[in-house]
Amino acid sequence: MIYQGSALSVVKRSDGIAMLTFDLQDESINKLSSTVIAQLREAIDALDTERGITGLVIASAKDVFIVGADITEFTEM
Repeated sequence: MIYQGSALSVVKRSDGIAMLTFDLQDESINKLSSTVIAQLREAIDALDTERGITGLVIASAKDVFIVGADITEFTEM
């Protein structure tokens, strides 16, 4: 495991391909939020230090990729 968060994870397969998978815990869909963006940055930073990565696949553990954004955060902006 290269990175594990509450919204996404990154694992390195034996062939050197890294799998970044969106899977927002306790939600039926994946949606963008400040937490997801922060975790994506952390995952990219973790990937940057990992040796032997030959490729990256970005996927979703849900039926759809990312539905939209968390609109409850708009009032805070």
